Amino acid sequence: MIVLLAACGRGPEAAVRRFLDIAASHQRDRLFEELGPATQYRMKQDAERAALMAGRRPVAPPQMLAVEVPPGAYRLRTLRHSGDEAEVEAEIVGYKQRFRCVRVAGKWKVEL
Repeated sequence: MIVLLAACGRGPEAAVRRFLDIAASHQRDRLFEELGPATQYRMKQDAERAALMAGRRPVAPPQMLAVEVPPGAYRLRTLRHSGDEAEVEAEIVGYKQRFRCVRVAGKWKVEL
């Protein structure tokens, strides 16, 4: 039973829960680490463009994140789970948001 619970804690819903909890704590660097490779790549590209527009002043990719979540005020449910991809819905204070999750090197990440 303990092994089953531990395995459940590492699924796509756990990834979204971790993402939302970190977002609520406003820790952008940690939040960036929870993102999947496609989103991290896109954010790095966006940060490079922002740096050019800011007169080559460096812009770190985590600075591009703007996620506002009240702490613990959400419910999650998995809508789809197939192999290394899943879709999780979060209901946050009456608003529903879907998150696409991917498994990378055995760990679930959130793609935005």
